[in-house]
Formats: sequence, C-alpha cells, structure tokens
Amino acid sequence: MSGPPSGFGGSISTVTDDSGETDIDLEGLARWLGDDDAPPSPKEQRRSARATRCAETFGSQSPAALDLLAIVDLAWHDCYGDGELPSQVVDDLFVTSGGDLETMVHMASLALTDWRDLRMNADRARSE
Repeated sequence: MSGPPSGFGGSISTVTDDSGETDIDLEGLARWLGDDDAPPSPKEQRRSARATRCAETFGSQSPAALDLLAIVDLAWHDCYGDGELPSQVVDDLFVTSGGDLETMVHMASLALTDWRDLRMNADRARSE
C-alpha cells in the first residue's frame, strides 16, 4: 500500500522497548486498513476527552487548543518519558491560559521546561 486510505486521519505507530522489540499499534493498523469498527486509539481518546473543555474555554479556537495539547503530549514524552500529560498538568494549562490560546502556548512551554513553575502559576490563579 502506498499510503493510508482517503479520509484517514490517524497514524500507525510503533514502539520500541529497551530490548529492541518493536510493537505495532494494531488498532491504528486496523483503522489504516479501513476497519471503521476499530476502537479509538489512546491519542484519539485523549483528544475526545479534552474536546468539551477546549470548546468551553477557547470557543472557535478549540481545534487549535486540542492540537496544542496533542503536541505537548508528544513533547512531554520526550522530556519526561511519560506517555501522556498528567491530568493535573492539563488542568493547570487550562487554568493558567485564562481562555487565551497564546497564553496557553507560553504555559505549555513553561510546563515542558519545569512543570513545577506551571503548577505555581496555576495555584496562584486558583487562589485569586
């Protein structure tokens, strides 16, 4: 196959563990092959779970906020080795953004540099 079917919005991911073994995301492969009954991937589940809060907080900019969170998920993995952002960090990002996407970008950068600084900002915003 030269590429995913038209309309495909996902990806096929592989994970290589410390022993060099590679696992294929079979659910992603099923979607890539056109199996519409395949369950959503963890990435899709996180995006769906965050969609309502993004819409409430960012309105018409919610797709961009969801994309930002997906990017930060990937960067978080590279920085801290965790597969996804902890829910408290996601909450801190929403709280510190004040509904402004540009501020959320800056706070996401802060979280990746040192999440404790983000937490202090969020705690201060919560107490106001």
